[in-house]
Amino acid sequence: MTPADALTVTRVNEFPASVSAQSSYSVRLRVLAALQPVSDVRLTLSVTDAPLKDSDALAQFLADPSVVERHRVAATAVGTTDTTGRTVLSAHTETAVNATVEAGGFGLDPDTPGVYGMVVELRTPTGTVWQAATPVTWQPRALPNLDVAVVATIAGNPARTSALLSAADDDRITLAVDTANLDAEQLASLTRREAFAVPAGNLDISSAAHVFAASLLDEALASARGSVELPWLAFAAAVDDSTMTLASQGGALAVLSTGPTTLDVPFPVVTATEIVDRAGEPLTPAPVVLIHSRISRALAGLVPGDPTTTSRVYAEAAFASMSGAGTVVVAPGADWLVDGSHPAHAVTSLLDAPFVTPRTLAGLLSGPSRTEVDLPEATPSEVDIPGGQIVAAVSALSALANVDAASDSASTLTQRARQEVFSSMSLADRDDPARRSGRIDDAVANANDLATSVRVISGTDLTLVSHSGAVPLTIHNGLDVPVTVQVAMTSRSLILQAKAAPLVTIEPYSDAMVTVPVEAVSSGDVNVSVALRNADGATLSVAETLRVRVRAAWGSAATGVVTGALVLLLLAGIYRTIRRGRRDTRLVPTASTPVAGESESDDD
Repeated sequence: MTPADALTVTRVNEFPASVSAQSSYSVRLRVLAALQPVSDVRLTLSVTDAPLKDSDALAQFLADPSVVERHRVAATAVGTTDTTGRTVLSAHTETAVNATVEAGGFGLDPDTPGVYGMVVELRTPTGTVWQAATPVTWQPRALPNLDVAVVATIAGNPARTSALLSAADDDRITLAVDTANLDAEQLASLTRREAFAVPAGNLDISSAAHVFAASLLDEALASARGSVELPWLAFAAAVDDSTMTLASQGGALAVLSTGPTTLDVPFPVVTATEIVDRAGEPLTPAPVVLIHSRISRALAGLVPGDPTTTSRVYAEAAFASMSGAGTVVVAPGADWLVDGSHPAHAVTSLLDAPFVTPRTLAGLLSGPSRTEVDLPEATPSEVDIPGGQIVAAVSALSALANVDAASDSASTLTQRARQEVFSSMSLADRDDPARRSGRIDDAVANANDLATSVRVISGTDLTLVSHSGAVPLTIHNGLDVPVTVQVAMTSRSLILQAKAAPLVTIEPYSDAMVTVPVEAVSSGDVNVSVALRNADGATLSVAETLRVRVRAAWGSAATGVVTGALVLLLLAGIYRTIRRGRRDTRLVPTASTPVAGESESDDD
């Protein structure tokens, strides 16, 4: 077993983000020799001889530290010294080890700030057994001021939402919130912060704009604003006229560009030259906010618990400062990797940096006059949501809305299904079109199934045996709230006509019987459609088709038979009465006729 296989290494602290001539730099690790002793292991720190030129050079260094020359600035033995003078870490033993560079010990340019590369290694006489690379910002003097606005997107399921709120628990951070999964306490906390709404599910509005699906954005905004009224922000993967028009028509306060852009402007807030509203009239465009992609990606993180995140964010901000950026907007997006237990240290470290001035997004939007830019008409992408899926989603959402309109109470089931549709079309899933497509199909299918939870469950064949009567129907309600529907029956033949459309209320998870009065003019088999409609007249689901066997002659014949039988019974009764009367007349006793029970003594 090699030393590398025998050791388990755990970082105890984050790698420091910055250092000056007056400060020290320390790294602490825990090292475990699991199965066998390991000897002559040393923890070393080495720093690049020259500062890294820019973000690209930093990325290259982090990928392969060997590409840059560096010198050692600290070394510490790991383990204890035995009688031979060798350092040994015994089997099944864990130890904590520190390596510290004292103030002034880096040997760097005392006058010029810069971003350097630091390499932390565990080494043996035969080579390196463990290595980590991180940037460190050298600040012998002040860096140029950098105004920074941080916008945190709060979206996802309730657990994810809570974790993001904890990570962004700093009043200097602007919140962009999908309010659907916030509880009452979290909603109330928004009143104490600079907070904006995002469309439900953090909708990929560029995909909607590229197929002119304004109704999808309208539905998403209505869903997001159901619990709290906030001005809203649009996060857009494409900054083009179609996206800007859709967002501006929807009343967006600003459009934050999350995708690549060729715009080269001195200030990160610009304005499109001209757009029109849905009536074709000129419309004031929402400002476009250009997000600083390098700092934002660094803040979002590469892997959970990455100890280099803070130092990378700090270094990218230093590069922006030294390049004269002046003002940047940072947005880690919905994929921000957080542990959810406390404010993200990388954000607080950035906003606490001596060269950084925290700004609010509203402050930037109300800042100096903006540069006007010409945007391309539309920039469809192969990672846009396909138009067919958007149409299917709009249809499913409309069906859910029709079901909701049939009840005075909010259904948890339909709310959840609606949120699943929007979440499946999230901007966060744009990088994985195949996964997103499957999620959309599943969410739409679930919404459509739920929309048919209120339906007719009677058999498909019914019989009517008279010229007028009522067709009995059974209505099922599979929702968690009572619904009231109008039962509208439409005959496809003149043989049978419905005389009314009765209303019926069905309790949650139950069935109800309703009868529809009808009138037949003759016999025959008739197909009828039965639609359940809400108070607005919208059909809740696809109308059910039933077959009614009209046997009006049966009813007339039966009536004749019954009437004839009654007449016969009446005549028979009369006849018997007459016969009895005649007989009684013949048997009336005379004076000379003996009466039963009479004795001779009675004459006396």
